[in-house]
Amino acid sequence: MSTRRFVVRQAPEDDIGKDRIRIHYRRRQQAKRFSIMRVKNSHHSAVLCVLGLEGSEDDVQMDVDLRNAFGVKPNDEIDLELSEVGWFGKLTWYLSATDPAVHVPAWIGAWSFVLGLVGLVLSAAPLLAGK
Repeated sequence: MSTRRFVVRQAPEDDIGKDRIRIHYRRRQQAKRFSIMRVKNSHHSAVLCVLGLEGSEDDVQMDVDLRNAFGVKPNDEIDLELSEVGWFGKLTWYLSATDPAVHVPAWIGAWSFVLGLVGLVLSAAPLLAGK
C-alpha cells in the first residue's frame, strides 16, 4: 500500500454510475483489470472496480459521482492509496454496486444460495431426527 499522486480526468461515458475507476496498469500494483480494490484519500474511501487506462500513467479517470465523493474536479491532482480487498470486500462490492447489471445478479445468487441452504437443512432434518 502506497499513496500515489494522480491527475483527475473524466471517465468514459460507459463508466458513469458503475463504481469504476481507471488507472494505468503500472500504477495499480499490477492488479488485473476488473480487480476490486479499496481506493482512498484523506476525504473519502470506496471499494471500486479498477480498470485499465491507456495513456498517461499519471492520470486517473473518475466519473462525476466519484469526483464529487473524493472532492475533486477534472485536472485536479489527488493522492490515492490503493489496496486489495479480500473475498468479503468483493462480495460487499457486488451486493452494493450502483450498476443494476452487477447488483441484481449478485442478489439473485445470494438468495439462491440461502434458499439452497434452507432446502438442504429441511431435507436433512428428518434424517437427523431418526426417521
